[in-house]
Amino acid sequence: MSVEKLEALSKPLDVNVSVWRYTQLWKFLDMLERRTLRLTLLDTLRAESDPYETSIPVPVRGTDTAMSLMTAGQRSQQRNQLLAYSSDGGLDPALRFFFENENEDYFDRVSRQRKALLRSAHASCWRYGEESEAMWQLYCGTRDGVAIRTTFAKLESSIDPFPHTCVSLIEYRDYRTQEFKRQQFRYDPALHKRVAFLHENEVRILRCVAADFEQAARDDKYNAGAAFELPDWDLESVVDEIIVNPLCPNEYVNTVSATVGRISKSVAGKVKSSNHGAPPQW
Repeated sequence: MSVEKLEALSKPLDVNVSVWRYTQLWKFLDMLERRTLRLTLLDTLRAESDPYETSIPVPVRGTDTAMSLMTAGQRSQQRNQLLAYSSDGGLDPALRFFFENENEDYFDRVSRQRKALLRSAHASCWRYGEESEAMWQLYCGTRDGVAIRTTFAKLESSIDPFPHTCVSLIEYRDYRTQEFKRQQFRYDPALHKRVAFLHENEVRILRCVAADFEQAARDDKYNAGAAFELPDWDLESVVDEIIVNPLCPNEYVNTVSATVGRISKSVAGKVKSSNHGAPPQW
């Protein structure tokens, strides 16, 4: 695998499945006008929504214990095996950091690596599947907001030009009993969450630069920045529909359409009311 491109952990069977980004109107307008996609530092996501971000399931600690008991010869043998199977002849920075710091306590070392991911990687969180009432209330409240609807395939294609990134489904695990689906790359913990978040159906755009990770692993004070913006991100080619929050007054649809039209007439033509706003039948 090229160090310039991250490898997705999981993709949907149908790449044309609908993918949604629920957001406040001003954030959407800023994204559209400046042609950027904002990714948030994982440590911020940890503080705001999930304290277990990049943490490990209980069974992984058992694997840690086994690796900590390896002799120097066994470590050397494992390193050679990993190099033999490497597509580019090198080791992922997390593994290289492990082999280069054998004098440090193993558990301290791996904990530093996982915490380093919090301070070196950024993400943008989307949702696949049907429109969600819970997501409206969680991200937009009752007075604001729109949802960008696209497909997994279009979102992945829009991210493809950018290095150090991938688009992947989040894999949900019971952290009491299950290990990670994959534990090969430094960023794999960021592509797993607890089953308590299964309702999110998260699609995550993840950016993790190897140099940032290595610096964060060696310097506990290093921080790659609260956010990273992907430049020249073409929202106009990504979006299929802009759905207006059904919890807002009906007039809000016209306001959103007119405001968006001042920036992009083509996107304004994709502004629609939510099916969730239809009156109930008795």
